[in-house]
Amino acid sequence: MIKRFFRWFSVPTPSPDGIPSVLVGLGGYAENVIIPTLLKTQQYNLRAVCSNDRERITSIQRMYRIPEGSASLQDYLQRDDINLVFITQKDSLHARTVVEVANAKKNIFVEK
Repeated sequence: MIKRFFRWFSVPTPSPDGIPSVLVGLGGYAENVIIPTLLKTQQYNLRAVCSNDRERITSIQRMYRIPEGSASLQDYLQRDDINLVFITQKDSLHARTVVEVANAKKNIFVEK
């Protein structure tokens, strides 16, 4: 609880000038490493998070002040204002998600 309290006050807001991005998969590595790193740089504008766990989406959005969240990646792949997808979900889902994102002609970063 204390960790989350301090994180709320020390987390920068997403950069409006960065590459518009969405992150898929909200495990511990994404929460503790990927998201804080993305928010500390001015190169990325993390606009949304995506996961099958709606409670996790809401929690991460509040904790890191990320404006959007959805359980469906398709919500973001069809949008012209999203240019980059960070894939941090389970390894067994990487291939399918990479193909899906590539078919949507989005840039891809796969955590592995």
